Formats: sequence, C-alpha cells, structure tokens
Amino acid sequence: MTNILISRNGMTTTSLLLMLVAVVIAVVGELLLKTAMNAFGVMRLELRTIPRTVWSLATNPLILTAMAAYAVSVFLWLAVLSRLELSYAYPWWALGFVLVTLASQVILHEAVPPLRYLGVAVICLGLVILART
Repeated sequence: MTNILISRNGMTTTSLLLMLVAVVIAVVGELLLKTAMNAFGVMRLELRTIPRTVWSLATNPLILTAMAAYAVSVFLWLAVLSRLELSYAYPWWALGFVLVTLASQVILHEAVPPLRYLGVAVICLGLVILART
C-alpha cells in the first residue's frame, strides 16, 4: 500500500487507517458489551451467584462477539505500535471516548448531558493538538 501522507510524527495513511479501524472496532465491542449487559440486567457479585454469572456471561453470544472485536482491535493496534511511537499513538485511543459517547446517544438512546459533550469537545481539541505535533 502506498502511503500518500507522511507527517512529522511518522504518521502515514496506513498508520492512520489502522489506528482508526482499531479504535472503531473497539468501540463496536464496547457497544456490544453494553447491549449484552442491558439485556442481562444488574450483575450481582455475591459469592454464591458468581459461578452462574460467569457462565451466563461467558456463553452470551453478544459478549463473545465483543471479545472477538476486541481481539481484532488489539491485533490492529499491534500493527499501529509497530509503526508509531507509543507517546503519539496511545492518546488517539481517546477518540474511542468521543465515538462511544456519540454512539451511546444515537444507538443506545442514552441521555448525554451538555457538560459531557463539553468533555468530548475538550478531547477533540486535544486530538487536534496531538495531530499537529
């Protein structure tokens, strides 16, 4: 794959795409986990119920799919780490906070208060600054 962009920080189009796909797949995994837990209900952590709870969660198709999504995301992230400095790459995971917040409102119909969106805006500003380093 030819890299169209190579910036001061070593970011190439390949690195950028790998990073974005890794983050998006992790966000999908998080949404699947939340959907599964919404259906599951409040998880009790009583000693007598833990084995049954662990079994229920370990055999839940949504949770298994979420874990598979995380595995793919980690694999792609390893490719990112092989290309970029950790101090540059890792803060980009904050994009996941932004995407989860947006998806929580749009897909899960959660109420997201304005102050939380202010936090998301601060994260986005941080990512803009990061991109310029």
